[in-house]
Amino acid sequence: MQYVPPEARKSAEELFLRVRVRTGEGDKINVNLPLALVRIAAQLNLDLPQFRGSEWLRQLDLNALLSLIEGGALGKLVEVESSNGDLVEVVVE
Repeated sequence: MQYVPPEARKSAEELFLRVRVRTGEGDKINVNLPLALVRIAAQLNLDLPQFRGSEWLRQLDLNALLSLIEGGALGKLVEVESSNGDLVEVVVE
């Protein structure tokens, strides 16, 4: 993760939230969403259909991620590896 100063930040319309999940059973889930859509879904407390298929994705706190991004965070924001081999990565690009 890197911090981007305010004068160098891109607008939400230029950024994507990319979530990658690899389960210990071999499942692969890739979700790529425009950040503007994620912001609207979080504000309206909507359930994103792209996140319904995975328990890991349903547990993501979109408001917390948006707070990090609005504060200038860019790159890999979350990386979790469970004891059974599941891997979750959340990246903003």
